[in-house]
Amino acid sequence: ILSYTHGFRTRPDLAGRTMASCDSLEEAVEARRMGFQAAVATREVSALDKGITLSDGSKAIVCPHMSLKAAGKPAITCNACGLCQGKNPSITIIFPEH
Repeated sequence: ILSYTHGFRTRPDLAGRTMASCDSLEEAVEARRMGFQAAVATREVSALDKGITLSDGSKAIVCPHMSLKAAGKPAITCNACGLCQGKNPSITIIFPEH
């Protein structure tokens, strides 16, 4: 089950089970500091970007489905990927807006 919340500031008890749905890369850094795995929809990153570093030095990756699709390769499903389960705050997932 994939779960996202914009209310991560008021529900710190969801860290480790729910992704923090963030509106910016800086907000993702804040969510990570609270123990959340962050997901960000942004125009700051393209689907083909690699090696994204956030302001706190942590790494972020573009959603594998989106990056594979943009590269013209067979895309992986969310269930097969499993990165967005909210359990790993060291992985920030970026969803490039289009």
